[in-house]
Amino acid sequence: MLKPSRNRFYALLTAFLLLGTPILHLHAAEPTQAARFATLDTKATRFAEFGEWASASAMLTLMLDLCPDSASLYARAIIAEGMRQRPQPQQQLLNTALEHGVPIDSLISGVRTRSISLGRADLYETFLSNIPQNHPWLKRTIDAYLLQYYIFRRNPQGIITYAGIMLQGLPDSQQYLADLASGYTLAGEYAQAMDTYHRILAINPDNLTALLAIGNYLHLTGHPHQARPYLQRANNIAPTPYLTNLL
Repeated sequence: MLKPSRNRFYALLTAFLLLGTPILHLHAAEPTQAARFATLDTKATRFAEFGEWASASAMLTLMLDLCPDSASLYARAIIAEGMRQRPQPQQQLLNTALEHGVPIDSLISGVRTRSISLGRADLYETFLSNIPQNHPWLKRTIDAYLLQYYIFRRNPQGIITYAGIMLQGLPDSQQYLADLASGYTLAGEYAQAMDTYHRILAINPDNLTALLAIGNYLHLTGHPHQARPYLQRANNIAPTPYLTNLL
């Protein structure tokens, strides 16, 4: 007859063999996290290719559960919600991204790249425009992004508006003044553009962009003598065959 201690040993061994082994097999049969992520990624990509944005969004939500600090995933999810015209979930995704320490620049860059690749740059513009409503502390950052977006789109009114907004905080910024002047030029408002370039020269008499803009404008509008001092100064700073011949 077995001693009680040995009885207990065999009882535990029997329980392990009967109960433990199936549990181990179950864990072994479960896909790894990486494999599950790859499967979800494949599905999300396929759904997006066929325009099934609700399903793509569902897959991306599951992927974010596995990888909640991925700027790229948040960008994809924001685009999916944008295609569904759902601005509130987009802002919720932004909130979650910020809570997980995702850099705002990386997130916005991802949304921009994906929206343009889809031929839907308006998704990026709309997403940016909605951010300050929920995150007023990001307004200055978003205004700067919108200015760059309108420059990229060669949208004169957008450039004029947002360059003006940025100049409210930095009135002597040569870059924002140059952006404003380019907006006026695109809009055909040449007098305002030249006035803006003169503002730049009042800050920095050696600003090459302003010198060339004013000099070329005066030359092309039939005022070569007035153009000469600007073009000469520009040529002294950065001589070129074009300017030398023109002078």
